[in-house]
Amino acid sequence: MKYKRKNKATSYKAEEALKRANRWKRLIALGITLFVLLILLVLFEKNLSDIQLLDYLKLMFCICILIFWKANWTGERRKKTGSVIAILSLFAMPAISFFIYGSISGNFLHIMKNPPQTVFLILLLNGCVYYLLYMIAFTACSQIRMTAVLLNTALYLFAVINTFIMQFKNISVLSGNAVSFQAAMSGSDGLFHKFAGNMVIMGLLTLLCNIWIMKLDFNLPEWKMARGG
Repeated sequence: MKYKRKNKATSYKAEEALKRANRWKRLIALGITLFVLLILLVLFEKNLSDIQLLDYLKLMFCICILIFWKANWTGERRKKTGSVIAILSLFAMPAISFFIYGSISGNFLHIMKNPPQTVFLILLLNGCVYYLLYMIAFTACSQIRMTAVLLNTALYLFAVINTFIMQFKNISVLSGNAVSFQAAMSGSDGLFHKFAGNMVIMGLLTLLCNIWIMKLDFNLPEWKMARGG
């Protein structure tokens, strides 16, 4: 009897120590992230409009809250809720990536110049391309979480690079187009000053999405290919 009580006490102490360690890890991650975001705010403050500055502060607050949040999907009810949230989040990711790309590149402004029916058709076709891309990636890779994070990041970087090239050389990214890429980057200072604010905001949105994905539970019994990240 005494042995069982001693084991329970030891197990409880170990569990509490683990909780404290995890809490300190989250605090350290929160401190580092907040420090980096404040440095970025100081560096790019001149490139941000008043609305973008407010958006930056909102996204920074959400990122910090999400980092410190301890996701707990244990228990039958929480498990079901977590599964629904994970599925809805994955379904929303292609649309968010499409929005981020369009916001950075300015494609939405060009699309909206067309007649309403044409605008709807263009948005629908472009959205289908993004959903198809994510579907192929999730089907090919068993690590759903890391696949979503890497794909979100890759599409954001592609949008940034393609925007520089489109603005300076009026061309898109083509395979083997290293010369044009270098030429576009060499003259990117003025363009960066013009588009930096929007790129920073969309970068924070991408970071927020990635952190949210990392917090979700993808051990879904309905998806045999999903084995967590």
